[in-house]
Amino acid sequence: MANSPNMSVIVTSYKQLDYIKEAVQSLVTQTVPLFEIIVVDDASQDGSIEWLREFEARHDNVIVLENEQNLTLGPTRNRGLELAQGDYVFFMDGDDMLMPQAHETWRQVIGTDPVDICIHDLRIYDQDAGQFIAKADAGTYATDHMPDWTQPSGDADIAYLMYLRPPAWRKLFRRAFVLEHALIFEPGIYEDLPIHFKALAMAQLIRTTPETLITYRKHSKSILRTPSRNHFRLLTVMAGVAEEMETKMSDRPLLLEAFRQFRFGLMHFTCISHERILDEDRVEFVRQVLDVPGLTAFSMSPTEKAQLSELHALVGQDSRVANAS
Repeated sequence: MANSPNMSVIVTSYKQLDYIKEAVQSLVTQTVPLFEIIVVDDASQDGSIEWLREFEARHDNVIVLENEQNLTLGPTRNRGLELAQGDYVFFMDGDDMLMPQAHETWRQVIGTDPVDICIHDLRIYDQDAGQFIAKADAGTYATDHMPDWTQPSGDADIAYLMYLRPPAWRKLFRRAFVLEHALIFEPGIYEDLPIHFKALAMAQLIRTTPETLITYRKHSKSILRTPSRNHFRLLTVMAGVAEEMETKMSDRPLLLEAFRQFRFGLMHFTCISHERILDEDRVEFVRQVLDVPGLTAFSMSPTEKAQLSELHALVGQDSRVANAS
């Protein structure tokens, strides 16, 4: 990358005709044109692909792919990654929007250095309420608030980054770094979580910018806000991440502590959220969460201890007895 790096944006879409138009329009109106825009439609049947084909014909840097059958978000992103030729890749959902200066800002932050990950700020638009909403505070399992530094100086800083909202659209990745470490998205929901922790732990050079570069659209049609047994997959995903973190990060206690604390917070939130777990499945899900090995193997705050008691109460179990056993 002797000069400014090229950027590939990979957009995935499934039945998002209402939003995909704004998403891709935000990409072709960047202050500095993008190298390539790859849109992968995951076998939608709402007219999206027809509109996207027309859009592709009008823009030389837009490539549209269509899955023959629904593959889910992770494999759809992977398909776009296989085609990407840019020095950097950005994974964007078809219902979000990139700010006009995003590409220009990325180039300025990275310069000509081999930055593995560039993390940016976001804003949140609640589609159902028709307004922008506040970002998450640090008291929840994740935070949306950027650090006051632009490059981590050690594991304490990287640990903070692990608490940031984990979706892939929060980060720009160096493509060679993604390929070298086989950062491939898994099928099903919660596909971002393994990438989030693995990438932050393995990156040699990370930079952050306080610039707001993406609008995250929150709406009731999102699969993460649709209660179902699909959310039991969180247990499997986090078990896989835990195994890798415990094996490879045993000499980095600050990162392990951050992961364990994040895991507990996310598990608690999922247990009590009526947007994720069906009422008839709640006790079963909570029991499985409480059986997670090492669930509380970190320095718990009074708030987290109260949350643990709340989970035990949901299954009619005394947390003091459970912890003693």
